[in-house]
Amino acid sequence: MGDVIVVALSADKIVSESRGPGRPKFPWRQRASMLLSFAPVHRVHENHYHSSVAALGLFRPALYVKG
Repeated sequence: MGDVIVVALSADKIVSESRGPGRPKFPWRQRASMLLSFAPVHRVHENHYHSSVAALGLFRPALYVKG
């Protein structure tokens, strides 16, 4: 459906601030590595904001899926 799949993944600090102590369970690099192991994923972007709006402005995707 798209030429490139980019995943915006929240930075550790953002996850900790929104989810509380002890989160994330896995550091950003490990989470990004897991996502990149899926063949369709081309790139993982470290998102340093509480919202994906900045990443959307940066990548200007034709299709946006929030999960």
